[in-house]
Amino acid sequence: MGRRRSWGLIVGLLLGPVAVLPGASLYEVTNLGVPPGYYYADGRGISSNGLVTGFTDQITSAGRAFLYQDGALTNLNPLNQPIYSRGFGVNSSGQVTGYLQATVGSPLHAFIYSDGVLTDITPGDSRSSFGQGINDRGQIVGYFNGGSPTFNSQAFLYENGTFSNLNTVPDHPFNEAYGISQNGLITGRSGTLATAHAFLYQDGNMTDLDPLGSSPSVGYAVNDSGEVAGAMGPLNSQRRAILYRDGQIVDLASGVQLTCEGPMDAPFGEAHGINDFGQVVGQLCSSNYAFIYDNGVIQNLNDLINPSLGVILDTAYGINDHGQIVASGRTINTGSAGQAFLLTPVAVPEPSILALVGVPLLALTIRVCRSSVFA
Repeated sequence: MGRRRSWGLIVGLLLGPVAVLPGASLYEVTNLGVPPGYYYADGRGISSNGLVTGFTDQITSAGRAFLYQDGALTNLNPLNQPIYSRGFGVNSSGQVTGYLQATVGSPLHAFIYSDGVLTDITPGDSRSSFGQGINDRGQIVGYFNGGSPTFNSQAFLYENGTFSNLNTVPDHPFNEAYGISQNGLITGRSGTLATAHAFLYQDGNMTDLDPLGSSPSVGYAVNDSGEVAGAMGPLNSQRRAILYRDGQIVDLASGVQLTCEGPMDAPFGEAHGINDFGQVVGQLCSSNYAFIYDNGVIQNLNDLINPSLGVILDTAYGINDHGQIVASGRTINTGSAGQAFLLTPVAVPEPSILALVGVPLLALTIRVCRSSVFA
């Protein structure tokens, strides 16, 4: 009995300090701020090296796409030409895609921002178009929308000035692409407007990820292994955050006792981002529950940041291979005005450092325990 207590002391001394750090944060939080004259910011895309894009809004005018780089947030159309823009995807070169409106009443058009220039990639087209994702090759995915009365959409890949129609399924008139991996895999949704399913586009073929499913679904992000983060179900409390992996559909919140805060808050699950390590981010409630899913465990990101910051994370939209996360939420002092945040994992000690501390502590503890046991 004495030996068991002694070994328990060893484990407690070595592991106790890790387990009892009240309020410990696993992420540093950077508020990306807003340009002068703006009140709202929404972060939507993150690159492999931590650049962020999204959009900001003014009370009296339409939104503006931004690029966050080197600690500064840049308005991508400071002269208000076009009059409206939103950024959704960014790569490590600082190229951004999203959509813009050139003049009042004109259709929304996909754009690319590169080397300080914002360019409409569908000039003169009467259809609306939306850029959604871009990889480090400069490949852009998104969709055209013919609008009323059909509402049919056509998913596209834009590369080197050329558009490719991604739809390879004749009886699927509705197709939208949302995410592209670094090696060119694409995801989105395909089918009809009411019953579209998440797809994976690879080697020229579009594969339905839930061919027998009766619920609508969508893929928002895909990694180089073909794992897809998305959502399933109608746009209400039945919406679930989903991971498509190895031919299986994983409900990320399965078994989670979910408590959504606030009288207007309700369950609403969507997975928006995934990295090459299979870490997934998204939301589980309409607010207050940005999550990270890693190795089968889902956690509220609000529990992993310093509470003294007064930050509330509602939705996480992307994660890169360094574990950096772009999220949207609020600060307590701004109330309901949205803010964009960059979360960076806090560095942990290297194993060699832990060994320098742990081994002497272990040796000392064993000596103490031997003395107490054999005295």
